[in-house]
Amino acid sequence: MKAVIKGTIVGGIIAFIWGAVSWMVLPWHLNTMEHFKSESSVQTTILRNAPKSGVYVIPKPNDAKKDAEELADGKVKPNPKERIVMFAAIDVDAKNPMSPMTYIYSFITQLIVAFLITWIVKASDIRSYIGRLFSILGMVLMGSLMVYLPMWTWWHFPTMYIGVNIVDLLVTWFLAGLAIATFTRRPTQIVGLQ
Repeated sequence: MKAVIKGTIVGGIIAFIWGAVSWMVLPWHLNTMEHFKSESSVQTTILRNAPKSGVYVIPKPNDAKKDAEELADGKVKPNPKERIVMFAAIDVDAKNPMSPMTYIYSFITQLIVAFLITWIVKASDIRSYIGRLFSILGMVLMGSLMVYLPMWTWWHFPTMYIGVNIVDLLVTWFLAGLAIATFTRRPTQIVGLQ
């Protein structure tokens, strides 16, 4: 159990620190995001049309099906300039998105993920350090593909945005995995002694 606790704490700290460096120092995440011509007018429009915090999509799922049927039947001519796809989390009550609580939630999230990864690796029977490290990277790659590829497929998130976020997760958990793989090693058994 000590190994799981150590892996959780050290892995979580490394993941949190790398996340801060990745988002606040390196430019790669910002380079994948666009900006509105007039942020204030977009905010005003959103606040007028989004009555509460939540996830908003364009087109609305039922409208998308209806639109597709009308396009197929030839009732409506497609006008690409009037059609967008949007998937947005709107928080109409946001006071300070960079408050200390945001950092605390982020750190707790990293600890939870570090705990799960450490527990799975410790429970496995992978004897080599490299094997444990690659099993961590395999878990992270699988998880990130499950999260990010549907965003790319269904909501048209840009390929660069998806790629940077997947690579960032792999770097995060490679660095944290170096510690986790160390803490989860199996004790060496000497043949013939029990």
